[in-house]
Amino acid sequence: MTTYAIFKTLHLIFMVIWFAGLLGMFHVFALHSKNKAKYDVTAVLKEMAAWRYKMLALPGMIGTWVFAIAMIVSNPAIMKTGGWLHAKILLVFLLSGFMGFIGKSRKRYAADDAFLDAGKCKMFNQIVVVSLLVIVALAVLRPF
Repeated sequence: MTTYAIFKTLHLIFMVIWFAGLLGMFHVFALHSKNKAKYDVTAVLKEMAAWRYKMLALPGMIGTWVFAIAMIVSNPAIMKTGGWLHAKILLVFLLSGFMGFIGKSRKRYAADDAFLDAGKCKMFNQIVVVSLLVIVALAVLRPF
């Protein structure tokens, strides 16, 4: 087993953790928006959002980046494998920026500012889903 294989395995594990955190965030926000007047419900939803973000999404994102960089450092030739990797890295940069929006949204919800309606939450959740599909397709199929 090579160091590169270990880094790749850890990269994939952290990517799954990252998306496990992301995929539920906007559902929690939608539930919060629908139940604004119910303090007991929103209190639980705030805890759920904080846990998903702090224990799954954020460490998952950091681990994904750390092991992606470790893979590149241990095998720099990978950067010459094709445009698919550059497209994937661009999407991951954009998704990392989107994490900033999610973090700010979580803080607003924690302050009882349920500013997104359920429809917008579903739309934002689809960004996460489509990102996952495209990133995985690029990594597996290497279309260009």
